[in-house]
Amino acid sequence: MVARQYLSPSGALKEAAQAVAALMSELGAHWTISRKPANTFHIDPASSCLLKAVDAQTETVLTIPGRPLAAVKALAEKLGADLPKECALEFSASLAITHHMTLPAESRDILEAIVRNKVEGLAPWPLWQCVFGMRTRSLAGDPDHVRVDVAVVSRIMVDEVAAALVAAGSAVKAVRIKLEDGDELQLSFGGEREAGQAQRWARRFALGIAAVSGVTAICGLLLVWQASHELAQDREKTATLLSGLRNADLGQSRTTRLGAAEQLHDQRRHRAPAIAVLDELSQLLPQGVWLERLSIEDSLVTLRGQGTDIPSLIAILERSGTFRDVNFAAATQFNAELNSNAFSIEATLEPNDSGGTVQ
Repeated sequence: MVARQYLSPSGALKEAAQAVAALMSELGAHWTISRKPANTFHIDPASSCLLKAVDAQTETVLTIPGRPLAAVKALAEKLGADLPKECALEFSASLAITHHMTLPAESRDILEAIVRNKVEGLAPWPLWQCVFGMRTRSLAGDPDHVRVDVAVVSRIMVDEVAAALVAAGSAVKAVRIKLEDGDELQLSFGGEREAGQAQRWARRFALGIAAVSGVTAICGLLLVWQASHELAQDREKTATLLSGLRNADLGQSRTTRLGAAEQLHDQRRHRAPAIAVLDELSQLLPQGVWLERLSIEDSLVTLRGQGTDIPSLIAILERSGTFRDVNFAAATQFNAELNSNAFSIEATLEPNDSGGTVQ
């Protein structure tokens, strides 16, 4: 009998999972950057205050005069147990260097790269000591250009204020500038790490969702196709043999064809169908082991896949009652990218004396 190859749905899942992961990654990063803690430390050159968002309104909880670092430390000490666990830092425009420029209407990534190159010429600090943010606005009557508003503050100042709050027990989740027109301009301070964490979490979540839904849908269709394909092949071969029996002369030719027909019937009666083998394997494979290819030739089954703790898989298959003579067809090979071992296992299907499916 010709060996039949059954490919796993991993290839189809890969592209779907990557697309979903990319979308979830962007959503995760956007959520991390755009969310606003309920408590904000607003910092002016001569005073600092704690603002709290209540029912879409902002209330001033406490104000302390003084230069930024001294005022924030005094605020944290004064608040004591009432110091919020999470907060945002909001610097007034008078503590930042603001600049307006007109640039070509490009993607945000390209505009950020252009602005980054111009920041060092705007601020009195070297680039590594700058924290900046930007916003874009369309220009009436000029779709090819945009107005870009840029704000730059000293990283040393931001680091000192943030470190004082963290030491007091309040984690800084966002940093922004309060512009003169009342709008807020988000700064890219500390957002890279959290955005990266959000993206990694989003990718894992998306891969899990895509894998579960994709495997459920694709494997269901795959099992139906495999069973139908096997049945069609067996029927075709049976029809050929029966045709030969009808047209053959009496004698050795008839005996040979009759023997082949009986052999095929016996195989179909005693061998579990592919769909039953796949169903059994889906229940036997431990977590962390997956198949990439399954080959069935008469009663010989070849499994190829990836996973961890592969030696225990041999014992699991032997104890199943469905397979016997389970052995490695080749040595396992470690896959550093997947942190797993590639394996190839051969086994013999136990006869299905009942004529039914594998239990």
